[in-house]
Amino acid sequence: NDGEDYGMVYLSELELEPDTEYLIRFKARGTVKDDKLHFYIWDNKAENPNQGSIENIRLTNDWHTYELEIKTDMDISPGSQYLRFQHNGSDMGYIDLREVNIFRK
Repeated sequence: NDGEDYGMVYLSELELEPDTEYLIRFKARGTVKDDKLHFYIWDNKAENPNQGSIENIRLTNDWHTYELEIKTDMDISPGSQYLRFQHNGSDMGYIDLREVNIFRK
């Protein structure tokens, strides 16, 4: 994504439950700059859409595991959540993703 627009990968229609704790774990590697990759758990139907995030993910050429613990809001409805990996553009580097897992705590 060498342009100025966002590039995104979505995993949608997740069945997360309201007021529930989750651990989200994924592996990533790459060469993009530190301020270019962000990760979000989003629910457009909730009053506060952002259920959790990791911003400015620092990548290297080696695989690294990233984790995020969240507690979902009371007003979410199962099926309306999605994970979003967002590349903020203007970078000729690459990003590899694998093993995205969601664990209910």
